[in-house]
Amino acid sequence: MNIKELYRYGRDRLNYNSYSPSLDASILLNKATGFDRLSIYLKPSITINDEKIENYKSLINRRLSNEPIAYIVGEKEFYSLTFKVNKNVLIPRPETEILVSEAYKILNTLEYPLFCDIGTGCGCIAISIKTQIKKSKCIASDISCSALQLAKENAISNGVDIQFVLGDSLRYIKNDCIDLVVSNPPYIGKDEYLFLENDIKNYEPEEALIAKNNGLSIIKKVMNESKNVLKKSGWCLVEIGNKQSDYVIDLFKQNGYKYITAVEDLAGIKRVIKAKWTN
Repeated sequence: MNIKELYRYGRDRLNYNSYSPSLDASILLNKATGFDRLSIYLKPSITINDEKIENYKSLINRRLSNEPIAYIVGEKEFYSLTFKVNKNVLIPRPETEILVSEAYKILNTLEYPLFCDIGTGCGCIAISIKTQIKKSKCIASDISCSALQLAKENAISNGVDIQFVLGDSLRYIKNDCIDLVVSNPPYIGKDEYLFLENDIKNYEPEEALIAKNNGLSIIKKVMNESKNVLKKSGWCLVEIGNKQSDYVIDLFKQNGYKYITAVEDLAGIKRVIKAKWTN
């Protein structure tokens, strides 16, 4: 079987199972054979050996079972960087890049900023910020040992130095020393979780998705604990779910934060809330 035939096999099998069968088929073809999408067009008659063919078919079967492409290939691009991912961490998503961009705008005005990333997962937020603000220092935490190990590997592969801490709290950090706290916490309620796509429900870690109190409990915790560690005029930035912005803005107000702003994603959803601590 040549490369073009193999690609068509994968594309056709995925046609009714994937939103992007052509792209998925080409990504998995590259994973199994080492040939990229351009090779399909420039060298369509390249013969693929039986071992690689079987490997490709097994990858296609995994995708047919709704396993996300990122987990199958073991990596995901985020903020123009490459991150290793596995089932111990959430897959980085484009909307989370807004969180990085907003943090950058704030930290870039400071000379030697110190920031915290709470619930770092694969480390994509902390590492992306650190690569942009090279003179910054970062503390990144997570409750999962497996996630932290992966984040450490990603920090090394992307050439940044970050202090990783096991835990879900800011209590171990000295008061009034942090310029910015950033977090993409679990923010999905249990009822909403039932209606998520199978790609997410069956593969991504539940503890990184679901929060009590209709998805607001961890956001509230980050917000409350940030008050103790933030410098005066420090910032707290959190990613939130659809239709949560009014609740989260009210929570920030109730906790004494000022200059509260909602930032929309490309779909027009208020995705990031940022607030300044002035007390």
